[in-house]
Amino acid sequence: MNLIYDHGGDIYGTSAELDFSVNTNPFGISEAVKNVYFDSVRLIEKYPDSDCRILCKKIADYENRDTKSICVTPENIFCGNGAADIIYKIIYALRPKTALLTAPTFSEYENALRSIGCGIHRHYLKEENGFVMDGSYLEEKHADIAFICNPNNPTGRAADSRLLQRIAEKCRAEGAILVIDECFADLADIETMRNDAVVIKAFTKTFAMAGLRLGYVIGDTKIIEKIKRVSPPWGVGSVTLKCAEAAIGDTEYIEASRAFIKSEMRFMYEALNRISGVKAFKSDVNFILFKANPGLYEGLLERGILIRDCSNFEGLGEGFFRVGLKLRKENIRLLEEIEKWQCR
Repeated sequence: MNLIYDHGGDIYGTSAELDFSVNTNPFGISEAVKNVYFDSVRLIEKYPDSDCRILCKKIADYENRDTKSICVTPENIFCGNGAADIIYKIIYALRPKTALLTAPTFSEYENALRSIGCGIHRHYLKEENGFVMDGSYLEEKHADIAFICNPNNPTGRAADSRLLQRIAEKCRAEGAILVIDECFADLADIETMRNDAVVIKAFTKTFAMAGLRLGYVIGDTKIIEKIKRVSPPWGVGSVTLKCAEAAIGDTEYIEASRAFIKSEMRFMYEALNRISGVKAFKSDVNFILFKANPGLYEGLLERGILIRDCSNFEGLGEGFFRVGLKLRKENIRLLEEIEKWQCR
């Protein structure tokens, strides 16, 4: 049976030389992670710490660095095999009957919810509003669980922090679980959530560690214990743990990445919108959604460039595409090829 490849990054099924379909950190893995990776070969023969104790302590320190009123402890953290693994484990642990999703958004929320027969209601984000979440979300009917991707994938937009707090208060009043996916938050200049929500994060995007697979969830200890009960032991490998421990302390790398992304995104947004027939949407993070002539995906692939065709996102359709940022030289190559296609 062939599985449909729903996400970007299918470099194994194409011959693309440049992959803009993924949205990981454009700087790639840091020198700190590279050094630890090569030094950790000896750990392959050893079982990893199933509780990820050293990493959970480092994550807690990292998450508490800018907060005074909210304290994340290692007991509030669970690590797994990437954000997708965490999403499934949250759903298997909590077994919701009804769920509220935005549209468009990351498809694995729906896939995981469908796997347990959960009913799904959608709040559609409007193109005319730039796909920004607004107060109309508060009018949606009650659900057992709500997933919000912040910044959202594939739109790149972050929700207003005051609106998120109102949503959290509504969920609490209705006895619903609010899950905020912050996998891109550390690459954006936004206010993050810690109170009244379960928070998903990952090393995949922030530290460009997609191949090592490491995500984590921050939540109330009762929820964390439920997640642990549906999780087999040794969910994170020894080498991955060591690389993550090195990455989480590399704040200079994160700050440099964030500064570059903010500047380069402004450049890409303006450059895309100067191309005839292209409409780019503002983004708060390291990828950008835009509209262009249908067939652009195939046209660029013929030129050795892979982008994300977003036609399979609920709430979008034909002619929507997403590209992740790379360094300036590669971004200029992409822009030139898009312009050639649009003006052919």
